[in-house]
Order: sequence, then structure tokens, then C-alpha cells
Amino acid sequence: MKTLFLLCMLFLASTSGNAQSFSIAASPSSQILTVGETATFSVSITPLNGFDATIFLSAGTSQQFMGSVTLSANAPNPPYPAITLQIRPAIQDTGLKTFTITAKNGFVQSTASITLTTQKNAQWTTVKAPTEVRWYAKPELRKDPEGNICFASYSYSHSKSDSISVHHYINQQWETKSFSPTLSLYEFENVKFSYGKNGVLWFGTQNGLGKYDGNFTSIYNTSNSVFPFNYVRSVENDKNGLPVCFVSDREQDTPNLAMVSFDGTTWKSITAPKSKTGHSADWSSSFCIDSSNRIWIPASGKGIVRIKDSFLDSITSQNNPPLASNYVSQVLCDKDGEMWCMYSSAPNVSFSHFNGIVWQHVSSPTTASLNNFLIDDKKNIWVGSEEGLHRYDGVAWTTYSKTNSPLPGGVKKIIQDKDKNIWIYINQIGGSFPPFYVFNPTGLVGIPIAPPSDVEEQTIQANGIQIYPNPTSSSFMISGAEGGSAIRVINSLGVEVISRNETSGKAQIDASSLSNGLYFVNIRTVTGDIVKPIIVIH
Repeated sequence: MKTLFLLCMLFLASTSGNAQSFSIAASPSSQILTVGETATFSVSITPLNGFDATIFLSAGTSQQFMGSVTLSANAPNPPYPAITLQIRPAIQDTGLKTFTITAKNGFVQSTASITLTTQKNAQWTTVKAPTEVRWYAKPELRKDPEGNICFASYSYSHSKSDSISVHHYINQQWETKSFSPTLSLYEFENVKFSYGKNGVLWFGTQNGLGKYDGNFTSIYNTSNSVFPFNYVRSVENDKNGLPVCFVSDREQDTPNLAMVSFDGTTWKSITAPKSKTGHSADWSSSFCIDSSNRIWIPASGKGIVRIKDSFLDSITSQNNPPLASNYVSQVLCDKDGEMWCMYSSAPNVSFSHFNGIVWQHVSSPTTASLNNFLIDDKKNIWVGSEEGLHRYDGVAWTTYSKTNSPLPGGVKKIIQDKDKNIWIYINQIGGSFPPFYVFNPTGLVGIPIAPPSDVEEQTIQANGIQIYPNPTSSSFMISGAEGGSAIRVINSLGVEVISRNETSGKAQIDASSLSNGLYFVNIRTVTGDIVKPIIVIH
């Protein structure tokens, strides 16, 4: 019996030693990148003892991760091809994370682990909306009298008075100021509003134009002024800080429309003829006022209507000089009061600029739908589309999309704050209010880099060399480069901004004169070059 037992054990050992199986490996074992970049790893499969079945692959991390993890193949068959694993962190995913790649078939399993360190991006961040804002709100982003980004929301209550809340981003946080307009606003989840002379808040309702001076509320409508209709579609302020609004009778197909303005003493009303307004009920949802106090309005399918005093004229593709198309979706006046427009339909042209003599046309950055645009102080065009964010510098377009930036998708609305940061409201995703994305190509100013500062910073370490602190506001240390090294700091454009030789194993680099942004530290040692990123944020 003992002999039989020993023979069985020898047989099982021989069988298990020759059992079919496989192993997987991933390279490199670790990577360091910056938010907005994608890490690519190679995954190799080695069959053992003639294994020739499908191998089922998965990859993930036990840590919280908001980005994407993608394998080029999830169920490869022999001969097993080279497989790539791409990891794209979201803006919230900074720090060190470990990912496990698992290969399975039946009782056979093999795993491989890699690590990814994601550094903050000094050009991008997110700002969460105030907690009381409901997820279905679509904010109209504005600037308050001090130049802070703000938006307004409306709260309806069965038990107490309705209220309007204006949310201001001040000192890196939201400050909310609320008041009761003492009248029901009903459908106005997203309040149309504008700050005018002396900081007065003008806001639109379906019952007229409201005014709030910080203490008291007034209402102007058909019952007490020259308003021909009560439904306020939009409100702006002229160059004197006085209100101009568009009102309608709320018919859905061909509304009756009028412009109502205030000169400081009296209200004036101009009814818009339907022959000029086009068929869309959104004719007056966007307008601008130039340096001569002329009002420019996109007229659906009929070009632009321009109003000066009580005179209305039309600007179309048949005029001289002509528009590129009659399908104008948005108009803007830049800091000098010059006129720009965006088209919803125009062959090879998306924007036009009137320099006082002719229309200058600009081609489209994308075939995707364009949603909203702005003109910055340098007269660069910024536009949000279903693809992402685009910038035109007068020569060429640059596109920031989910393939080369932290943006998760299309851009609905954009505005530039007093520090030249671009605030972005993305398309609604899921059942919660999405954060505002904020971008500055030269480095964010006055806004914390995401994620919040309570996330532990990661020290960059490679071959015994450390760079810290990262990000830095003044200087950073390089240690571990024993035997001497040549140190070069290069900006994101590839220009060398700092160069020095160091004979000891430790160096302090003064970064106080560098602008906010991403830099690369090249350390040349006796064993070769090491390049690591450093973020400067003052």
C-alpha cells in the first residue's frame, strides 16, 4: 500500500509539473505623468506547456479612480498578440496608484501589477458648484462688479417665499447671497441677470424685469411701465450701466418680440417686426451692445438686426460688405466694443469680425457643433463645441479635447475671469451637477490646482534621485545625484530657463522667477539622463 501511495504522489507531481498554464507581464513597471496625459503599458502573455486557449483579461485598481482603463484586447487567442494597456487619469486622480492586470481561464490565473504616479497640471483644475445648486441647472455664467465669476439660481418653495441666489467665486470659494423677489418666478431655474450701474442686479422673470439694489426689489412690467410683454428672455447693460432687455409673449413658433431699455429716467420700447426677426423664439436670447451703444441681435436665418436709438436695420449675406451666412447663432462685442458673430451654418466659416469697414472671416476649428464663444483681451477666439475647447490666436486653431486634456467631453458655456482663467461648463453628465473646469494655458491664477490641497503630494523618485516639493511656489530640491550632475530646467515650449552644474549630491533650484506652469527637470548624471516634471504655482 505504501508503495502504491508513493507512485501516485510521483504521478501527480509529474502531471502538475507539466500542467498547461500561462503567465503575463507588464512593462514598464511604473510611469509618471501629468493630468491630461495617457500612460501606455505593454502586456505580454507567455503560454506554458502548450496552453492554447483564450485568455480573459481585465485591469483595474482597488483605489478610487475616476479616469479610464483600456485594454487593446480583452480575450486574445493564440498566437497571443502584443497587448497595450492605456490609463488616462481624470483631474481628480493625482498621486500614486497601483493597477493589477488579471489573466484567467478556468482554474488558471496570472497577475501583473504596475504603478502610476499622476502629477497635478498647473494649467487645469475643477471647481465644484455650490452644494445647494440642483443638478439640472444650466448656469448663465457672468461677472459681478468686482470681476468675480458668478451665476444665479432660483429656488421655489411651497411653504415660504421664492428666492434668487447669486453665487460668487471669491477668495477661492463660493459665497452665496440670496434675496426674495416677492413674486413667483416659476420656470426660471436659470435666472437671466446682469449687474448694472452702482452694482444693481437686474434679473428676468416671466412677470417682468426685476431690480434688486441690495435692500429692496422693484418690478417693471405691463402693469406699471411701457413693457408690451412680461416674459423676459435676456438682459444686458449698456455702456452706461443701464438695462436693456428683450421680452416676448411666449408664443412658441413666431413670438411677438420687443426691446425695452432704460435711459436713467424713462423706459422705451421698440417692437421687433417679424419680417426681421426670423422664425425662432430664441431670436433675442443673445445680444450685445457695442462702444456706440448700438445693439446687435442674431436673427434666426435672417442675419443680424442692429438697433440704434429707434432705428432698426438688417445686416445679411446680401449686404455690402456681406456676412458669410444669414444663420448667425451668437454675437459678441469685444473689449473695444467691436462686433463678432458665430454662425450655425456657413460653408468653411464659423466666425466673422467687423472692423468698422469689412467683415473678416475665420474658418471653423471642427466639424462638431459649436455652442458658445468669447473674445479675450488679446482678441483670441475661444469656442466650446461638442468636441471640446478651441482657441484661435489669429493664425491657427488649438483644440483641447478628451484625447489631449482633462476635459471629459463637450463644452457648453465658457467665460474668462479677471485673472484670464477660462471657466468651462461641460455637457451634463450623470445625475449630479458637474464641476466647472478651469483652464489657463500660462498657468492658473488665483484658483487651487485640483485636487484639493489635502491630497498628499507625491515625491518624484528615480534611481535614488528625489525632487521636492512638487508643486513648488519658490524653490525645489534635487537630491541623490551623487558624483555631480548637470541640471537643466525646460519649459513646456522646450525652452531652457535654468542651467547649472552641481558637484554635490544635493541642489536647491530657485524657481521664484518662473511663471506658473509645467516644467521639465533634466538631470545628467554619470549613469545617464533623468527627466522629471515639476509644477510651479505661486
